[in-house]
Amino acid sequence: SGTVETNSYGKPYPTRNLGTEARSGSRPGNIMRNFKFQGYKTEMGQPVTAGGKLETISLADYFDPDQKNGFKVLHITVSSYWCNPCNEETKEMVSIAGDLKSKGVLFFQALADGPAVGTGATPTDLDNWVNKHKVNFPQALDPALKNFGGFFDAAAVPFNANLDLRSMEILSS
Repeated sequence: SGTVETNSYGKPYPTRNLGTEARSGSRPGNIMRNFKFQGYKTEMGQPVTAGGKLETISLADYFDPDQKNGFKVLHITVSSYWCNPCNEETKEMVSIAGDLKSKGVLFFQALADGPAVGTGATPTDLDNWVNKHKVNFPQALDPALKNFGGFFDAAAVPFNANLDLRSMEILSS
């Protein structure tokens, strides 16, 4: 579109070195593209209310080169409703999100599939997921892995990545 995307206080989202590779040794990782999702924004540690109007969430919302928001790392996880490890991981993340908030870690979860393998998650699936897990961090839809599909094999959920919020560099995946 040619428009420069910015965070909430006007800093332009990085557009150089975009890709899918994580940091390796002394080689910096790529910058994760400013993906956009429909989902539920929430203050970290606060419960997500399902059934509301879905909002647009972009990774630029979390970009914080000046560390104004107190978060250092964005932990992204991509899950599917049908995936048992995804369900277990989400339970664990809900239980530790508050503790890790104080250490500067922000969680963000995207739901790729609904109850059936290979069927993109719907807003109803997201609401059911939120209610089932009583999540307390931002939740979004990534049906059919429209955004995160380039990072991993769809059968390999859950996918996890860590981004440096100062630069949006992929630290690990």
